[in-house]
This record gives sequence, C-alpha cells and structure tokens, in this order.
Amino acid sequence: MLACNRVTLSWLEGMYHTYVASKSYVWAARAYLLHLVGNTILANKSLTHVHICYLHYLSDLDCCNEYTWGATTLAFLYDQQSYASKYGNQQMRGYMTLLIVRIVFFFCIHNSLFLNII
Repeated sequence: MLACNRVTLSWLEGMYHTYVASKSYVWAARAYLLHLVGNTILANKSLTHVHICYLHYLSDLDCCNEYTWGATTLAFLYDQQSYASKYGNQQMRGYMTLLIVRIVFFFCIHNSLFLNII
C-alpha cells in the first residue's frame, strides 16, 4: 500500500469508503481532498499514487479555503515545464487542462488589447 511517501489511489479510495461507512465525514473529506489535490491539481506522472505530503495542508479543513490553490497550481505547472523541457523527458506532470486554459486566457486578453489599440 505505502510506497515511500506515497499511497496508491485504490488504497485511498478504500479508506474513503471506510470513513463514509463509519460516518467519519471529516476523515472522508480529507481522503477525498487528498485524492483531488494529489491526483488532479498537483498530479504526478504515475497516475496510480498520491504523495502524502499534501495531507499536512488538509489537517485543518477550516483553513483549506485560505490557501491560494490556483497560484500554487500554476507555480507547480511552471516548475514542471522546466523538467519537461529537458532532453529525453517525454512527459510532464500536472493538470494540463488548467495550463491550456491559462494559455488560452492569456492570448485572449492580449489579443483583445491588441485589437483595441488598432
């Protein structure tokens, strides 16, 4: 189940269902959010494991909405671009849909500013 500092998604899903069945909804929410953060927002290339280091940020669920998840995700994606640009690397980690939306949004704003100047 545990591989270094990671857990498998199947194990995490099992823990989620166990917490829901035992009506431990706070722990079920943490398991769900760990899956969301570790497999979607700050995804790795394995697609089968989630790093448990993100669990620290989910310890107090009342503070989760105070974190800047968007800025963190963009910083993570920009950092992963430096790894993806190295010779021999064939994949990039991260939530590619968010990166595509960011790029399209960037060009739409600059295109509209350019059109307003003309």
